[in-house]
Amino acid sequence: MCQYTPRYPKAFGHPAWKLYGSVNDALLQDLFWRKVQTDPGLVSRLAKMLDPNATQEKEDIFLSDNTAISLHPESCGAYTTSRNRYLERLNGDCDDKKLISEAEKYPASGGYYLGPLFQQKFGWLPQNTCSNILQRLGMSLTQEDRYQFNQKACHNYRLMSDSDRQNAEQAIKNFATDFNLRISVIYWYSSENGNTAFGIVCLCNNSGNTIKIPISSWKRTGIPSGKVVFDLLYPVNSCPLYDLHKLAQWRGKANYALICANEATCETIKQDHAWITKLLPITTSSSVEMSDWSSIWSMIPLILPDNTSAGCQEAFKLFSTLQTWGLSPEFIKRQKINKVEVFAQDLSAIARPKGECNILEFAKHCRREFGVEPPRGILPQGQPLLELPGSENEPEMLLEGLLCLGDQVTIFAWRGVGKSLFALLLALCFANGHKALGGRVCPSRKFRVLLIDGEMPPHNLKKRARSIICGLGLPEEAANELRVRSSVADNKDLVLDTEEGWMDLLPDLMSADIIIVDSLFKVIPSAMSSDYIATKELNNFYSWCRRYGKTGIVVDHQGKNGHAAFGSMGKDIGVDAELQLSRPKSKKSKNIIEATVTKNRNFESSDQCWIMFRIENESGDMTFEPVDQAAIASSSTALQNGEGKGMENSDDNTFTPNKSDIDRTIIKYIRNHSDQSQGEIVKALGEPLRLGRSTLSERIKQLREAGQLDFWANSPAKGKRDVTSPASVEPSKRSS
Repeated sequence: MCQYTPRYPKAFGHPAWKLYGSVNDALLQDLFWRKVQTDPGLVSRLAKMLDPNATQEKEDIFLSDNTAISLHPESCGAYTTSRNRYLERLNGDCDDKKLISEAEKYPASGGYYLGPLFQQKFGWLPQNTCSNILQRLGMSLTQEDRYQFNQKACHNYRLMSDSDRQNAEQAIKNFATDFNLRISVIYWYSSENGNTAFGIVCLCNNSGNTIKIPISSWKRTGIPSGKVVFDLLYPVNSCPLYDLHKLAQWRGKANYALICANEATCETIKQDHAWITKLLPITTSSSVEMSDWSSIWSMIPLILPDNTSAGCQEAFKLFSTLQTWGLSPEFIKRQKINKVEVFAQDLSAIARPKGECNILEFAKHCRREFGVEPPRGILPQGQPLLELPGSENEPEMLLEGLLCLGDQVTIFAWRGVGKSLFALLLALCFANGHKALGGRVCPSRKFRVLLIDGEMPPHNLKKRARSIICGLGLPEEAANELRVRSSVADNKDLVLDTEEGWMDLLPDLMSADIIIVDSLFKVIPSAMSSDYIATKELNNFYSWCRRYGKTGIVVDHQGKNGHAAFGSMGKDIGVDAELQLSRPKSKKSKNIIEATVTKNRNFESSDQCWIMFRIENESGDMTFEPVDQAAIASSSTALQNGEGKGMENSDDNTFTPNKSDIDRTIIKYIRNHSDQSQGEIVKALGEPLRLGRSTLSERIKQLREAGQLDFWANSPAKGKRDVTSPASVEPSKRSS
């Protein structure tokens, strides 16, 4: 518990720490402690590093030894103890250094920042404290992060006056003196009305290297009469472009705006090539990402890069950024030779008709002149139609008029129709290069086929395969041409919608030409939802197959409406063809299956019925023989196997029992409830049998006419009014 009320030394957002090492090291240290000063969450993480048992009470964190760490805005990241020596508040002037040094002499009683506490606890050197903390936190900071940081606790950013600029220059001199640097030049960025927004300071060290840092002005929050202070920070809002005051005057007058690589190039052009200033505005940015490029308005950005490899890379980066602002940049090519007259020759392109170039021409120039490749994704990828890569040969046909190698297809049907059997026939034919169904299944050679089976026991799968192979007239060992991954045999789920499942199946997928998934419900279960986004992994599978030139055949359940696969319409998007299997409604259609095309992207066909075939199984030989469609007489009184007349209007029906099961259930129920009327029976059986009222009533009528309900005909219940029969409705209500 808190034993005292902490009195923290207050920094009010001013730098409150000593800096060590080179100027680059110092700038990164300064950035880290500024982040601590403006981020209470980061302070909490540091407190846990110092003491895992640290506790927080409102805006104070107490360590086990009663050291208190502040989360208050004016002192965030400072600390104190019960032995507090009162430290004066910082004011952002030259007196702050003395106060900071004094605090570091007596770190046991309090401090403006947490560095001394880490040095005490872990025995770190002051110059290594920041880097050691970053390593333990897993954080990394770069010079670019430093240049883009724009927060100052307890202060508001403000524009500079002329006198402010003089004071800012003095603040820069103090910083340069501390690190033995020389001020090379200061570039002042203006607002649209001509006020100074901030400055970019170029500092040189003894080695001749240049460092660029920002300088901006700030004022304490809530104190209108307070003094203005200057800090090495960007302004809080998007940075204006260089010389924005003059750029704004060109609005509506120029078609192009010249974007230079840096401020020095802008000034060189203004001084030595003044003719350009009469043609178009000249500007640059202090930071590509942080700048407000809307100031270009409707002008076309004309990018003038440095004539170096780094200049090409920066130009590509600027191009991408400008595109995100809705701009269409063009380029001025640069020659590699670094001479004044060559630079003048490069600039002359501005005055020449079509002297500028587009991204494709600039990328080609960078490759040739500087050996620089454009970043991935920056160049348009479109090609002339007749130059598209790919074989001129006709694709290999798998299913006549429906499917070629590399196409994707879904096969769907009600439960019990025979979709898994049909898929196995296709798998064995493709694996052996064997034609079937009168040539409709037409592989021209053997293909590598993988069957991913999610539910059938291996002994049943082998039994079916032997029967089909015998019926095709192939030797039994031909079944081994098919490769199978069986969920039952592997004793685990085989799925393609998780990373672990995908990696497990990937070696098998890569080694196959044709991949058959039976069924979608088991192998890609996420796709069975009716949500549109649920098909993401299914379409990813199709896309992967298409990318590698493989054919994916997915077995799916039929949807509620009876005309599409179960679930979201998004399943249709990724496939080239869809084939629906059903049993025709005819008394002559025993063992006959009709394959109907519901989608056919790559072939023109007006015939929806792809094929109709009969399955015969005699003496272990299973045959699939085409049937003449004209020979099948339609009958509206017979029910389709696995489907009913009321099915497509029933929201509760996804799968339906077959005809014989329906009949047995109806007869058994009526025997046990012979005292009920037909309306009561329909009401009781409709939901369990997943049939509509009209379909169930029609079936009961057919059973009665066939003599299978004679025992019910003499029942007293027959005298009851049937609430589902039109005869039971009063004449007045029927006429209405």
